Amino acid sequence: MATTERFDSMEAVQRERERLRAQRDERLSQLNGHWEHLREPALQKAIAGGALKVMSRSLFSWNTAKDVASGISPEMIGGLAGLAFGGRAKTTAGKILAMGLSAAVPFIAERLGKRSAGSNVMSELERSWERVKNYVRDRREARAERRASDGQ
Repeated sequence: MATTERFDSMEAVQRERERLRAQRDERLSQLNGHWEHLREPALQKAIAGGALKVMSRSLFSWNTAKDVASGISPEMIGGLAGLAFGGRAKTTAGKILAMGLSAAVPFIAERLGKRSAGSNVMSELERSWERVKNYVRDRREARAERRASDGQ
């Protein structure tokens, strides 16, 4: 264990306290400056717009959905189903039913994954998602064109 440094006199203690107070006040003024900068509406709007754009692109990207879906194993689906069903079961019969359902879900998921129907469903979901994205993009472009023509 390290020994603590001892002061020679009370004046040395007072000098150290004053130095530490000055250092604290300097840090506090720097922190207040940062908070004042963050309170500017333009900066808040830019941060919120950027965060929203990043979140929407990452969450609603088809690649993200595919990556998440590929990382979920049938056993994990069974565990999640067990949590979902078991949390709602109040009676003994309900808990037994939830246990049976959570045991059956991985088996069903595995069977769907082996069949070509599972891949067809995924390709249909991908195609539908692309259609939704194209529709939203077209509507946004049409709205921008309408605003531009109304402004002229």
